[in-house]
Amino acid sequence: MGYPDYVKYLLMFLGTCVAMCGCVETDNGNPIHNNPFIIFPGEGKASVLQPNGEEQWFIGSEQEIVWNPGVVPEDSTITLLLSLDGGGNYPHIIVSNTANDGSFIWIVPDLPSKNSILQIAGPVSRDVSDTKFLILRKPNPKQVTTGGGEWPSWRNDRLAFMSDRNGNWDIFVTTVNGTSPLIQVTTSTADDRYPNYDNKGFHLTFTSNRTGHQEIWATTQFFNRNTDKIQLTNIGGTHPSWRPLPTSDELVFLSFTSPGLFNISVLKFQLPLTRSTSIPSPSLLADNTNKERPNWVIESSGLNQIYYKDFGARTGPNVVKTLIANSGPNLPESIVVPVSNSLVRNPSISPSGGKMAVTIGHDIWVMDLKDGQITGKPLQVTFDPATDDVADLHSDNTMAFQSNRTGRTEIWWLTLP
Repeated sequence: MGYPDYVKYLLMFLGTCVAMCGCVETDNGNPIHNNPFIIFPGEGKASVLQPNGEEQWFIGSEQEIVWNPGVVPEDSTITLLLSLDGGGNYPHIIVSNTANDGSFIWIVPDLPSKNSILQIAGPVSRDVSDTKFLILRKPNPKQVTTGGGEWPSWRNDRLAFMSDRNGNWDIFVTTVNGTSPLIQVTTSTADDRYPNYDNKGFHLTFTSNRTGHQEIWATTQFFNRNTDKIQLTNIGGTHPSWRPLPTSDELVFLSFTSPGLFNISVLKFQLPLTRSTSIPSPSLLADNTNKERPNWVIESSGLNQIYYKDFGARTGPNVVKTLIANSGPNLPESIVVPVSNSLVRNPSISPSGGKMAVTIGHDIWVMDLKDGQITGKPLQVTFDPATDDVADLHSDNTMAFQSNRTGRTEIWWLTLP
């Protein structure tokens, strides 16, 4: 039989007091034991070890529930219960009266929730997860293109991408659900790459070498798609990204300094762009390192930030950099993606600034952002053995990306869990 709780607490209190004294003395003051010790009741209860907070378990996956069995004799069996409302109710029995051996293999049921709590219950012991864990439905990507496609830019109902299906790289526009015909936006014999829509899906920028070297060009939905293109830079440029709403009148891009090295520069325009729009002088934010894919983000605090990947020697492989926009040159801050020092590439920030997607290895991971800081654990959202890359977050819930899972690189999209 176990001791009543009040006896256990009394024994622990007395043991602690003895340990603090460091000895037990006889009546004449001579110590009979001079080593600190604590009296423990020896009846620790069972406790949850996994899931114990922030785990991300997909429906249908095989997961191990782990607990410390404790040493309460009455707890020879344990019942595992599941709450989907943060611990308010436990209506779902995972297993009843299983052996109290500290482990149970669970096939995660179709009960999606971001407020899941596990409870273990024995005749004496009872414990729950320290914080919520997630039961998620694994994303089901859908293919958008069939003739080859890379570098998606998805705004509103329009998705722009680049493709070499006709022999050289051109820009195309489609919709993810196939409701509109495929439109070829550029037909130059040069290579046109890296499309980027503004947040209204109105102005479409891209990189082109039609002048003999790479510059930023643009077109709008009102232009003749075959002839009317505006050159926006004359110092060399690639990877354009528009400032988000409400005023998409600025463009961040990578300007060239030497092979493989780039500045981060900003252009400001009078919108809408017209055929007579002149090339403005860019302002410089950061210089002379190997960078890729800047994203302009307006934080919830109102701060304008530029997120980008920097491959400089002093930058860790799992670091994304940020700069303050509209402030002239400034020192970048680092955001460390908690993924065991893996190489992180091609960051994409959702229009709200609340999500960031990155490529890690051959898959895409998504994480929550708040004012330039990652909150919670990164979530893997693609799982194919092929290479999934260049995510573009259409919203906090939807994402386009490129993948060679069919044997050719195409554009896909998915709903985030």
